[in-house]
Amino acid sequence: MVKDSGIAGSKVTLPWSKWLKFKEPKYSIDSLAHLEDVATKDRIASIHLAFLKSSIEPLKSKSLPQWKSILALGPFTEMRYPKKSIPIIAVANYKKPFRHLYALSWAFSNSFSEFGILPDIYIIPEKSKQYLQEVDHPMWNKTLSNSIAIFYGGRNA
Repeated sequence: MVKDSGIAGSKVTLPWSKWLKFKEPKYSIDSLAHLEDVATKDRIASIHLAFLKSSIEPLKSKSLPQWKSILALGPFTEMRYPKKSIPIIAVANYKKPFRHLYALSWAFSNSFSEFGILPDIYIIPEKSKQYLQEVDHPMWNKTLSNSIAIFYGGRNA
């Protein structure tokens, strides 16, 4: 049970909310495998898929034990041009975010230089994620429904 902090769950603003104002895509993508299927018919989706796949191995090599999950926020399909940046949401247990930000930035550096897609990195504490789930926050639900998990605590998705 969440202790009432006096703030209604829907009043909490997520820093990546601007990325959630888009038309719902025809294909609901929930995994890299599903994006791979769609990418055979969608050239832009194949660019996004290649960017995400090229980031998985560096994420595994630079992963920190405090990381719980890393989400890439879409949409990745039905676009005219490749995205210039992709929001990356890292859920972690941390006290100081700098080393996590450094490790995540390093993990995406080769993908950025290869594809020119900038990772827009957001790090949230595990407790905040649990709170958003418990209050059934609509923007968090939209985040989850439009994200692909590319990493889960010590292993890739």
